[in-house]
Amino acid sequence: MKLDNIKDSTKNILTLDGVAFWYFHDMKQHATLILLLLPQLAFAAAGVADVADDDPNLFVVMMAMLLAFVVLMLIGLLVFALFVGGALLLAGMGIFSLSVISGWYHRSFVKGVSTFFRLSLVAMGLVGGVLFALVLHLLKVPLASYPSTWILVAVAGAAAGWVSFYFIKRLGKLLVDKFVARR
Repeated sequence: MKLDNIKDSTKNILTLDGVAFWYFHDMKQHATLILLLLPQLAFAAAGVADVADDDPNLFVVMMAMLLAFVVLMLIGLLVFALFVGGALLLAGMGIFSLSVISGWYHRSFVKGVSTFFRLSLVAMGLVGGVLFALVLHLLKVPLASYPSTWILVAVAGAAAGWVSFYFIKRLGKLLVDKFVARR
């Protein structure tokens, strides 16, 4: 094969150990070249591994980097699991679908988001009420042993979530009016 027939844009020079190899983008025709390169790459990788024998602190640095990588991966998995778990919890309670149906019925995206926010606050209040009743039960408060107390505290938490929506809505309007009035 003559090198004059090959366009300049399709060839690059790859140099390993002082030997120049032509690297072509069309690898199907040049499998022999790839097979010739593999032993060179394998011997070069083995030469790099000998650096760890000369520098004992390199092992400590690499282990610290590996530990940081594993910790960051675990944190990322935890955040992902919490996000997916929260989304599944909201979907299981029907908050997503009910918000979409409400926004679709009223033909308003804002109404759908408002419904989602309101139902999420009610669900958080309900879960907070149940957790509060559980803490009372773990602290051996005699009143917390009755099932009616659990129901009352859970309903109170849901009502607190419902009421907090209106406080947050009014606070948002106050802030918007304050910042819009400055302009």
